[in-house]
Amino acid sequence: MELSRQMSFVTAWELPDWSAGPTGTDDPFATTAAAGYDGMQVFFPDHAESTTAAGMSRTSGIGPARTQTEIDAMLGMWAGSGVDSVTLHLGSGFEGRDEGLRLVEHALAVSAAAGLDLLVETHRATLFQDPARALDLVAEFPELRFTADLSHWYTGVEMVYGDFDAKIEALQPIFDRCRMIHGRISDPGCIQVAVEPDDDAAHVEHFRLMWQAVRRACEIAEVDRLPFVVELLPASTNYARVVDRGNGPEEETDRWTQAEVLWEIFRASDQRD
Repeated sequence: MELSRQMSFVTAWELPDWSAGPTGTDDPFATTAAAGYDGMQVFFPDHAESTTAAGMSRTSGIGPARTQTEIDAMLGMWAGSGVDSVTLHLGSGFEGRDEGLRLVEHALAVSAAAGLDLLVETHRATLFQDPARALDLVAEFPELRFTADLSHWYTGVEMVYGDFDAKIEALQPIFDRCRMIHGRISDPGCIQVAVEPDDDAAHVEHFRLMWQAVRRACEIAEVDRLPFVVELLPASTNYARVVDRGNGPEEETDRWTQAEVLWEIFRASDQRD
């Protein structure tokens, strides 16, 4: 199985002036390609065209779709674009059971009709913000496939509060269906934290374990390619933490160089048991 090193467009968005990545008028697509990434996850079809023009071979789409009408619009926008997959933030999280079932059924039907590989993200403020409901929906729709952004569950439902190992075992049906990973590490109280290459903090070890579970499930399923899409959001979105080093508030770390750290942690995840 190929491990595909990819970048989310938001990781190159609003980087501080001191970042090693693209800032100012730098072309984020060309810079990402030059850094050795296979592809990018983007928000619009013209961004997908820019990814290809920069020389990267993989591209995928992402966007919110909270209603059936928004599903139609989002998947209609991506139809015929040539992307590998489209990741949806599906629903709002306030759906009742029947409404949730209808939303998933509609998304699956529309994506199939459009010839798109649909991935539903494990994301807060969506239908799949709750692991228990995600498991219920998988039981109803085993054909569901996921983008695993596990920071939303690790922090959002405080996975360390209780028996963490039992929760990981219970989540195996989700891991079995993940076909993309969003590369971000959180801790029990913050959705995006800085990490070091040899970091042995408990939350880092937990992400190694969860990423390893996804990776091994894909190997068992004989999946050809597992994209690891580093998704590190700026402080303006309330993800990156800020510190004051004497010159006013600024992001605590360079998201561009953190992307490399996260990739190396993921790449070595099968070497730790």
